[in-house]
Amino acid sequence: MKVSHLHSNHCASRRTHDLRHTCASLLLAQGVDARIIMETLGHSTITMTLDTYAHVMQTTLRAAADRMDDALGIDDVGEEEGAAPEDSPGE
Repeated sequence: MKVSHLHSNHCASRRTHDLRHTCASLLLAQGVDARIIMETLGHSTITMTLDTYAHVMQTTLRAAADRMDDALGIDDVGEEEGAAPEDSPGE
């Protein structure tokens, strides 16, 4: 089913499903609670929403972890270098 009543070049050829998926992905990326998205999309269970948008949730989880690091004043430089101090050679 094509959305024919939209005249924008960006939306004219999009299916309703594509618009729903984009809406949910953008809302999750903006930090909107998954339960609200579930209700907006009309999913019967939160599991359906979370399973469908798990790929977006991974990005959201990383962002949440980064925010927690910031709140705790943790610098991730050691993580980027790769090895933890206890993994150093010769120990």
